[in-house]
Amino acid sequence: MIVFDGEKRDVLNLAFTPDGSTLAVGGGDPAIELWEVASGTVDARIGVDLRYCHDALRFDPSGQWLLVAGAQRPLVAHEVRGRCAIDLTANWFAIPFAISPTGRQIVHTHNSTHYRSIRMPEVTGSVPEWEVRIYPEYETYSLPVGLGFGPDGTHLVSAERTTSPERRDRPRVALRSAATGEVVAEAGVPILYPEGFAVSPVDACAVVRGGMSLFVYDTADLGAGPQKVTNDNRKYFTAIAFHPSGKFLAATSNDATVKLYDTETWTVTTTFAWNIGRLRSIAFSPDGLLAAAGSDTGKVVVWDVDV
Repeated sequence: MIVFDGEKRDVLNLAFTPDGSTLAVGGGDPAIELWEVASGTVDARIGVDLRYCHDALRFDPSGQWLLVAGAQRPLVAHEVRGRCAIDLTANWFAIPFAISPTGRQIVHTHNSTHYRSIRMPEVTGSVPEWEVRIYPEYETYSLPVGLGFGPDGTHLVSAERTTSPERRDRPRVALRSAATGEVVAEAGVPILYPEGFAVSPVDACAVVRGGMSLFVYDTADLGAGPQKVTNDNRKYFTAIAFHPSGKFLAATSNDATVKLYDTETWTVTTTFAWNIGRLRSIAFSPDGLLAAAGSDTGKVVVWDVDV
Protein backbone atom coordinates (compact mmCIF):
# COMPACT_ATOMS: atom_id res chain seq x y z
CA MET A 1 0.00 0.00 0.00
CA ILE A 2 1.25 3.48 -0.87
CA VAL A 3 -0.23 6.91 -0.20
CA PHE A 4 0.33 9.73 -2.66
CA ASP A 5 0.19 13.07 -0.87
CA GLY A 6 -0.83 15.80 -3.31
CA GLU A 7 -2.19 19.30 -2.99
CA LYS A 8 -5.25 19.64 -0.75
CA ARG A 9 -8.31 19.22 -3.00
CA ASP A 10 -11.15 16.87 -3.77
CA VAL A 11 -9.69 14.05 -5.85
CA LEU A 12 -12.69 13.35 -8.08
CA ASN A 13 -11.00 11.48 -10.95
CA LEU A 14 -8.64 8.51 -11.09
CA ALA A 15 -7.51 6.42 -14.07
CA PHE A 16 -4.82 3.77 -14.47
CA THR A 17 -2.85 3.16 -17.65
CA PRO A 18 -3.58 -0.28 -19.18
CA ASP A 19 -0.42 -1.74 -17.65
CA GLY A 20 -1.14 -0.22 -14.23
CA SER A 21 2.20 1.59 -14.10
CA THR A 22 0.79 5.13 -14.07
CA LEU A 23 -2.16 6.69 -12.27
CA ALA A 24 -3.81 9.89 -13.53
CA VAL A 25 -5.21 12.02 -10.70
CA GLY A 26 -7.56 14.98 -11.25
CA GLY A 27 -9.54 17.29 -9.04
CA GLY A 28 -9.93 20.93 -8.09
CA ASP A 29 -6.27 21.84 -8.42
CA PRO A 30 -5.58 23.25 -11.91
CA ALA A 31 -3.54 20.24 -12.98
CA ILE A 32 -3.90 16.54 -13.65
CA GLU A 33 -0.98 14.66 -12.16
CA LEU A 34 0.46 11.47 -13.64
CA TRP A 35 1.93 9.40 -10.82
CA GLU A 36 4.39 6.55 -11.35
CA VAL A 37 2.89 3.88 -9.13
CA ALA A 38 6.10 2.01 -8.37
CA SER A 39 8.07 5.05 -7.22
CA GLY A 40 5.24 7.24 -5.98
CA THR A 41 6.57 10.23 -7.91
CA VAL A 42 4.86 12.64 -10.29
CA ASP A 43 5.93 11.93 -13.86
CA ALA A 44 4.02 14.78 -15.52
CA ARG A 45 1.36 17.42 -15.02
CA ILE A 46 -1.39 18.46 -17.44
CA GLY A 47 -2.82 21.91 -16.78
CA VAL A 48 -6.52 21.04 -16.59
CA ASP A 49 -8.81 21.95 -13.70
CA LEU A 50 -11.42 19.19 -13.15
CA ARG A 51 -13.24 20.91 -10.31
CA TYR A 52 -16.77 19.47 -9.86
CA CYS A 53 -16.20 17.00 -12.74
CA HIS A 54 -16.50 13.25 -12.19
CA ASP A 55 -15.52 10.48 -14.63
CA ALA A 56 -13.58 12.97 -16.73
CA LEU A 57 -10.43 10.86 -17.30
CA ARG A 58 -9.97 7.78 -19.49
CA PHE A 59 -6.88 6.11 -20.95
CA ASP A 60 -7.41 4.48 -24.32
CA PRO A 61 -6.62 0.73 -24.44
CA SER A 62 -3.20 1.39 -26.01
CA GLY A 63 -2.15 3.60 -23.11
CA GLN A 64 -0.86 6.20 -25.55
CA TRP A 65 -3.63 8.72 -24.97
CA LEU A 66 -5.30 10.17 -21.90
CA LEU A 67 -8.74 11.52 -22.78
CA VAL A 68 -9.89 14.44 -20.65
CA ALA A 69 -13.21 16.30 -20.65
CA GLY A 70 -14.90 18.81 -18.41
CA ALA A 71 -17.98 20.94 -17.96
CA GLN A 72 -16.20 23.97 -19.39
CA ARG A 73 -13.86 22.37 -21.92
CA PRO A 74 -13.88 20.10 -24.98
CA LEU A 75 -12.85 16.45 -25.06
CA VAL A 76 -9.08 16.44 -25.54
CA ALA A 77 -6.66 13.57 -26.17
CA HIS A 78 -3.34 14.12 -24.42
CA GLU A 79 -0.44 12.00 -25.64
CA VAL A 80 1.02 10.55 -22.47
CA ARG A 81 4.64 10.38 -23.64
CA GLY A 82 4.74 12.80 -26.56
CA ARG A 83 3.02 15.58 -24.60
CA CYS A 84 0.93 16.77 -27.56
CA ALA A 85 -2.80 17.44 -27.24
CA ILE A 86 -5.57 17.18 -29.84
CA ASP A 87 -9.11 18.50 -29.48
CA LEU A 88 -11.61 15.78 -30.34
CA THR A 89 -14.70 17.97 -29.96
CA ALA A 90 -15.59 21.59 -30.57
CA ASN A 91 -18.25 21.87 -27.88
CA TRP A 92 -17.57 22.71 -24.25
CA PHE A 93 -19.61 20.08 -22.47
CA ALA A 94 -18.38 16.61 -23.41
CA ILE A 95 -18.85 14.66 -20.17
CA PRO A 96 -19.78 11.97 -19.56
CA PHE A 97 -17.95 10.04 -22.28
CA ALA A 98 -17.05 6.41 -22.91
CA ILE A 99 -14.44 4.48 -24.91
CA SER A 100 -15.30 1.16 -26.54
CA PRO A 101 -13.37 -1.99 -25.53
CA THR A 102 -11.32 -1.78 -28.74
CA GLY A 103 -10.58 1.90 -28.23
CA ARG A 104 -11.79 2.80 -31.70
CA GLN A 105 -15.13 4.35 -30.77
CA ILE A 106 -15.73 7.23 -28.40
CA VAL A 107 -19.20 8.38 -27.41
CA HIS A 108 -19.47 11.73 -25.69
CA THR A 109 -22.08 14.23 -24.58
CA HIS A 110 -22.67 17.20 -26.89
CA ASN A 111 -23.97 20.42 -25.32
CA SER A 112 -26.14 18.49 -22.82
CA THR A 113 -28.66 17.69 -25.56
CA HIS A 114 -27.06 14.98 -27.73
CA TYR A 115 -24.74 12.00 -27.66
CA ARG A 116 -22.13 11.83 -30.42
CA SER A 117 -19.97 8.99 -31.66
CA ILE A 118 -16.54 9.50 -33.20
CA ARG A 119 -14.02 6.97 -34.48
CA MET A 120 -10.45 6.94 -33.27
CA PRO A 121 -8.19 4.52 -35.18
CA GLU A 122 -5.55 7.14 -34.47
CA VAL A 123 -6.27 10.52 -33.01
CA THR A 124 -6.71 12.38 -36.29
CA GLY A 125 -10.08 14.12 -36.22
CA SER A 126 -13.52 14.38 -34.71
CA VAL A 127 -16.10 14.07 -37.49
CA PRO A 128 -19.19 12.55 -35.83
CA GLU A 129 -20.12 9.04 -36.95
CA TRP A 130 -23.60 9.59 -35.54
CA GLU A 131 -25.42 12.04 -33.34
CA VAL A 132 -28.70 11.50 -31.47
CA ARG A 133 -30.73 13.70 -29.18
CA ILE A 134 -30.66 12.24 -25.68
CA TYR A 135 -34.43 12.63 -25.36
CA PRO A 136 -35.74 12.94 -28.95
CA GLU A 137 -39.20 13.93 -27.78
CA TYR A 138 -37.97 16.96 -25.80
CA GLU A 139 -36.17 20.11 -26.95
CA THR A 140 -34.87 21.09 -23.51
CA TYR A 141 -31.48 20.32 -22.04
CA SER A 142 -30.74 16.93 -20.56
CA LEU A 143 -28.60 16.07 -17.58
CA PRO A 144 -26.41 13.08 -18.50
CA VAL A 145 -25.16 11.06 -15.53
CA GLY A 146 -22.98 8.37 -17.11
CA LEU A 147 -22.05 6.37 -20.20
CA GLY A 148 -20.45 2.97 -20.64
CA PHE A 149 -20.03 0.31 -23.30
CA GLY A 150 -21.23 -3.23 -22.79
CA PRO A 151 -18.57 -5.98 -22.79
CA ASP A 152 -18.77 -6.75 -26.53
CA GLY A 153 -18.94 -3.11 -27.61
CA THR A 154 -22.19 -3.49 -29.57
CA HIS A 155 -24.30 -1.70 -26.99
CA LEU A 156 -23.94 1.45 -24.95
CA VAL A 157 -25.60 2.00 -21.58
CA SER A 158 -26.48 5.49 -20.44
CA ALA A 159 -28.04 7.14 -17.40
CA GLU A 160 -29.67 10.55 -17.73
CA ARG A 161 -32.54 12.81 -16.82
CA THR A 162 -34.17 15.71 -18.63
CA THR A 163 -35.12 19.20 -17.53
CA SER A 164 -38.37 19.03 -19.53
CA PRO A 165 -41.46 19.97 -17.46
CA GLU A 166 -43.47 17.37 -19.38
CA ARG A 167 -41.26 14.54 -18.18
CA ARG A 168 -41.17 15.84 -14.60
CA ASP A 169 -37.55 14.83 -14.16
CA ARG A 170 -38.01 11.08 -14.39
CA PRO A 171 -34.44 9.78 -14.79
CA ARG A 172 -33.72 6.59 -16.67
CA VAL A 173 -31.17 3.96 -17.63
CA ALA A 174 -31.14 3.31 -21.38
CA LEU A 175 -29.66 0.52 -23.45
CA ARG A 176 -28.52 1.98 -26.78
CA SER A 177 -27.16 0.62 -30.05
CA ALA A 178 -23.48 1.51 -30.33
CA ALA A 179 -23.93 1.66 -34.11
CA THR A 180 -26.65 4.32 -34.07
CA GLY A 181 -27.10 5.59 -30.51
CA GLU A 182 -30.81 4.76 -30.64
CA VAL A 183 -32.53 3.53 -27.48
CA VAL A 184 -33.26 -0.22 -27.52
CA ALA A 185 -34.71 -0.46 -24.01
CA GLU A 186 -35.04 1.72 -20.95
CA ALA A 187 -36.03 1.67 -17.29
CA GLY A 188 -36.74 4.38 -14.74
CA VAL A 189 -34.49 5.27 -11.82
CA PRO A 190 -36.39 5.51 -8.49
CA ILE A 191 -34.58 8.63 -7.27
CA LEU A 192 -34.85 12.15 -8.60
CA TYR A 193 -31.14 12.97 -8.73
CA PRO A 194 -28.85 10.08 -9.71
CA GLU A 195 -25.24 11.02 -9.01
CA GLY A 196 -23.03 8.34 -10.53
CA PHE A 197 -23.00 5.37 -12.87
CA ALA A 198 -20.94 2.28 -13.69
CA VAL A 199 -21.25 -0.47 -16.30
CA SER A 200 -19.83 -3.96 -15.78
CA PRO A 201 -16.93 -4.81 -18.11
CA VAL A 202 -18.00 -8.46 -18.41
CA ASP A 203 -21.71 -8.83 -17.57
CA ALA A 204 -25.07 -7.30 -18.49
CA CYS A 205 -25.06 -5.17 -15.38
CA ALA A 206 -25.14 -1.45 -14.66
CA VAL A 207 -25.33 0.42 -11.34
CA VAL A 208 -26.72 3.87 -10.58
CA ARG A 209 -25.46 5.64 -7.47
CA GLY A 210 -27.61 8.11 -5.53
CA GLY A 211 -27.56 9.14 -1.89
CA MET A 212 -27.30 6.12 0.41
CA SER A 213 -28.44 3.69 -2.32
CA LEU A 214 -27.16 1.75 -5.29
CA PHE A 215 -29.60 0.60 -7.97
CA VAL A 216 -28.50 -2.51 -9.86
CA TYR A 217 -29.87 -3.16 -13.37
CA ASP A 218 -29.75 -6.25 -15.55
CA THR A 219 -29.23 -4.53 -18.92
CA ALA A 220 -30.42 -7.67 -20.71
CA ASP A 221 -33.79 -7.27 -18.96
CA LEU A 222 -34.31 -3.63 -18.04
CA GLY A 223 -38.03 -4.25 -17.73
CA ALA A 224 -37.39 -6.19 -14.53
CA GLY A 225 -36.41 -2.94 -12.80
CA PRO A 226 -33.51 -2.39 -10.42
CA GLN A 227 -32.39 -4.15 -7.28
CA LYS A 228 -31.79 -1.66 -4.47
CA VAL A 229 -28.67 -1.94 -2.32
CA THR A 230 -28.51 0.36 0.71
CA ASN A 231 -25.43 1.52 2.56
CA ASP A 232 -25.03 -0.08 5.99
CA ASN A 233 -24.91 3.37 7.59
CA ARG A 234 -26.47 6.75 6.89
CA LYS A 235 -23.56 8.07 4.81
CA TYR A 236 -23.91 8.86 1.11
CA PHE A 237 -22.04 6.90 -1.51
CA THR A 238 -19.54 9.08 -3.37
CA ALA A 239 -18.08 6.88 -6.16
CA ILE A 240 -18.37 3.38 -7.64
CA ALA A 241 -16.28 1.19 -9.95
CA PHE A 242 -16.44 -2.42 -11.15
CA HIS A 243 -13.48 -4.72 -10.74
CA PRO A 244 -12.33 -5.84 -14.23
CA SER A 245 -13.50 -9.38 -13.44
CA GLY A 246 -17.03 -8.07 -12.85
CA LYS A 247 -17.17 -10.06 -9.63
CA PHE A 248 -16.99 -7.04 -7.34
CA LEU A 249 -18.16 -3.44 -7.22
CA ALA A 250 -16.14 -1.01 -5.13
CA ALA A 251 -18.03 1.86 -3.50
CA THR A 252 -16.67 4.80 -1.54
CA SER A 253 -18.80 6.82 0.85
CA ASN A 254 -18.63 9.67 3.33
CA ASP A 255 -17.79 7.22 6.10
CA ALA A 256 -14.21 7.31 4.68
CA THR A 257 -14.27 3.63 3.64
CA VAL A 258 -14.14 1.54 0.49
CA LYS A 259 -16.57 -1.37 0.44
CA LEU A 260 -16.34 -4.30 -1.97
CA TYR A 261 -19.72 -5.75 -2.93
CA ASP A 262 -20.03 -9.27 -4.32
CA THR A 263 -22.01 -8.79 -7.54
CA GLU A 264 -23.74 -12.15 -7.15
CA THR A 265 -25.22 -11.45 -3.73
CA TRP A 266 -24.72 -7.67 -3.41
CA THR A 267 -23.39 -8.10 0.08
CA VAL A 268 -20.22 -6.49 1.43
CA THR A 269 -17.26 -8.86 1.40
CA THR A 270 -14.48 -6.46 2.44
CA THR A 271 -14.26 -2.99 3.95
CA PHE A 272 -11.12 -0.87 3.76
CA ALA A 273 -10.53 2.12 6.06
CA TRP A 274 -7.49 4.02 4.87
CA ASN A 275 -7.75 7.09 7.14
CA ILE A 276 -6.89 9.60 4.43
CA GLY A 277 -10.12 11.61 4.63
CA ARG A 278 -13.56 11.29 3.09
CA LEU A 279 -13.20 9.34 -0.12
CA ARG A 280 -14.32 10.87 -3.41
CA SER A 281 -13.15 8.52 -6.19
CA ILE A 282 -12.26 4.87 -6.87
CA ALA A 283 -10.56 3.02 -9.72
CA PHE A 284 -9.07 -0.39 -10.56
CA SER A 285 -6.15 -1.07 -12.85
CA PRO A 286 -7.27 -2.88 -16.04
CA ASP A 287 -5.53 -6.09 -14.94
CA GLY A 288 -7.41 -5.94 -11.62
CA LEU A 289 -4.25 -6.15 -9.52
CA LEU A 290 -4.36 -2.61 -8.11
CA ALA A 291 -7.00 -0.27 -6.74
CA ALA A 292 -6.83 3.43 -5.93
CA ALA A 293 -9.06 5.73 -3.90
CA GLY A 294 -8.89 9.53 -3.77
CA SER A 295 -9.96 11.72 -0.87
CA ASP A 296 -11.08 15.26 -0.05
CA THR A 297 -7.62 15.94 1.43
CA GLY A 298 -5.74 15.47 -1.85
CA LYS A 299 -4.35 12.12 -0.74
CA VAL A 300 -4.63 9.00 -2.90
CA VAL A 301 -4.10 5.48 -1.61
CA VAL A 302 -3.05 2.63 -3.96
CA TRP A 303 -3.15 -0.96 -2.78
CA ASP A 304 -2.79 -4.52 -4.06
CA VAL A 305 -6.10 -6.21 -4.76
CA ASP A 306 -6.57 -9.74 -3.47
CA VAL A 307 -10.02 -10.91 -4.52
